Amino acid sequence: MSLASALTISLSGIQATSTQLELTASNISNAATTGYTTKKATLSPATLGSIGGGVSVAGFTRAENSALYTTLTRATSSASLRETQNDYLQQVQDILGTSASDSPTLTTALSNFINAWKDLAASPESLVAKRQVVQDASTFADEIQRIASEIETLDRQGSNDISSTVSDLNSYLGQIKDINQKIAQATTSNLSSGDLQDQRDQLILKVSELTGVTVLERDFGQIALYTATGYQLVDGSSARTFSFDGTNITSIDNTTLSLNTALSGGKLDALVNFRATAVTVSTDPATNVIQKMRSQLDTIVSAFTTLTTSATSGEVTFATAYNSLPDVTFATTTLTNALTFTAASSGSSGNSITITFDNDPINVGNYMATITDGTTTEVYDNLSNGAVPGTNDLWTNLASAITTTPSTLVTAALEGTGNLDPTTLTLPSVPAYQLSGGHSIIVPVQAGELSTDFFTGTDRTTFAVNEALLNGTATAKAAAAPLVTDALLDSTRAFTTDGLSVASSNYTSLATSSLTSFQQAASNISTLNTTAEDARAYLEERYTNETGINVDNELVNLTTLQNAYAASAHVMSVVKELFTTLEQLL
Repeated sequence: MSLASALTISLSGIQATSTQLELTASNISNAATTGYTTKKATLSPATLGSIGGGVSVAGFTRAENSALYTTLTRATSSASLRETQNDYLQQVQDILGTSASDSPTLTTALSNFINAWKDLAASPESLVAKRQVVQDASTFADEIQRIASEIETLDRQGSNDISSTVSDLNSYLGQIKDINQKIAQATTSNLSSGDLQDQRDQLILKVSELTGVTVLERDFGQIALYTATGYQLVDGSSARTFSFDGTNITSIDNTTLSLNTALSGGKLDALVNFRATAVTVSTDPATNVIQKMRSQLDTIVSAFTTLTTSATSGEVTFATAYNSLPDVTFATTTLTNALTFTAASSGSSGNSITITFDNDPINVGNYMATITDGTTTEVYDNLSNGAVPGTNDLWTNLASAITTTPSTLVTAALEGTGNLDPTTLTLPSVPAYQLSGGHSIIVPVQAGELSTDFFTGTDRTTFAVNEALLNGTATAKAAAAPLVTDALLDSTRAFTTDGLSVASSNYTSLATSSLTSFQQAASNISTLNTTAEDARAYLEERYTNETGINVDNELVNLTTLQNAYAASAHVMSVVKELFTTLEQLL
C-alpha cells in the first residue's frame, strides 16, 4: 500500500467518523426533545482500484418501529376522541348541576314548587302561600330558561371548536406536504432527512388527534395520509383543504359533499357527533347530546303545559288541573253543618243561583239541597243516604239527583257555558275547603285570581310563569291547589323523548331521570377516557423507549468514535512524518 493510499484511507476514516460524531452529539443534545429518534450513519467500504480505499457514508437511518407507530396513532385518535367527549359531557354536568354533590338546581326548584302547592292546598286562604307558589314557579321557569340558554351556548362553543379544529387540520396537512417535499429533496441528494421525518411523525400524531389516519409510504421518503375511512388527506406534495359551514365539514374541492362521517375518530368526530341531529337518536352516550338535551327539556316543559295526559290512572296534567276548576265568583258558608254556593253566570242572562246544603228534616241523618234564584226554589233531599258525607259526597250525590230530575234553575242560570254543565249535569269535584263535620265546599276563582294558564310558552325557550302572576295583577287560584297537587304527585305517567323513555313516573322523576341519564353518560365516557389515555400514554412511552435516545449508549459511542477519530488522525500524522522523511532523503 502506498503512502498516498494510506493517507486517503485515514482521511476517509476521519470524514466518516466526523459525520458519526456529529450525529452522536446531536442525539445526546436532543435526548429530551419530544419525538426525536436516534440517528445513525450507514457506512460502506470504499475501494481504490482493486484494493481497499477506506470507508464512506452510504446513507442515514433513524430508529423506528412502523407497526408500533401505527398503533400509537390509532391510540392517539381514540384518546383525543374520548378526551373531547369527556370535556363536553363534564360541561353538560356543570350546566345541569349534576357534577356537584349538592342536589341539582332544577330538581330542587321543582321540589320547592310542588311543596308550595301542597302548602297552598293546606292553607288556601293564605296570601303568603299564594305568593310562594308564584315565587317558586318563577324560580323553576328561570332554571328551565337558564339551562336552555346554556345548551345553546354550549352548541355554539362546539361549532366554534369545530371551525378552529378544521383550521388546525389544514395547517398540519400543509406542513406535512411541505416536509414531504423537503424529504424527497434530501433523499435524492443523499442527505440526512431523519430530523424532517421526526417532525413529520409529530405532525401525523397531531393530525391523528383530530381524525383517525392511515399512513402509506411513497417514493423518495414521502408519505400519503388517509382517514380511517379511506378519504385522502395528503399524498406526496398535495394536501386537502377543508372548511366548515356550521353544520358540515367539506373539502374546498367539493363543498356540496359532507365529510362529517369521513373524518371519523379523534376530536372532530367527537365534536360533530356531539352536535349532530338525527330522526332516531343514537344510544351512544356522547352522540346527539345537544339534541337530547333540547328534547328532554322540552318534554319537561310540555308536562306542565299540555292538556293531554299520559297517566294510566287517568290523572289529569298540571295545566288541566289548574284550568279545570269551576269559574265562579264566590261561595260562602252559612252554618256549621251547611254551606251556600253562589254561582255567577257565564252566560248572557246574568242569572245566578244559590245552592244551600242543610240537614234534611224529613230524612233524619241525611242532608238536602235547596236551589233558588230568589224567586223559584227547587229541593233535592236524602242526599247522603244516611251516612256522614265525605269530602265530595254532597256534590256527587246532588249531581246524581239532578241527572235523575233535571234542574231548570241550573240550566237557566248557566246556559250551558258556565260552571255547572247542564249537558252532562255534573257538579264540580274536589273542593278546596273542608268544613267541620266532613262537609265540603267548592271555592271558586276569587277576585284577582288567575283562572287559567298558570304557565305560558310552548318550549324550553318560551316557558314562563303567566305575566299577570309575575306583575302582581293576579294571584294563583287557591281552588286549584288540591287538584294540582294530585296531578304533580301522580306516579303513573309515561314520557318518551329523544334519549329518554320512562314509565310509572311523576313530574319529579321525569326531571330526575333526565338529569341521571346525562350524569350516567358522563360517567361512562369518563371511564372510557381514562382507559384510552392510559393506553396512549403506555404506547407513547414504549415507542419513545424503542426509538428515543439512550444517553448511556450514546456516550459509549462517543468515546468509541473519539478513539477512532484519534486513530485515523494518528495514521495521517505518521504518513505526514514519512513524507517529510522521504522529502529530506531526496
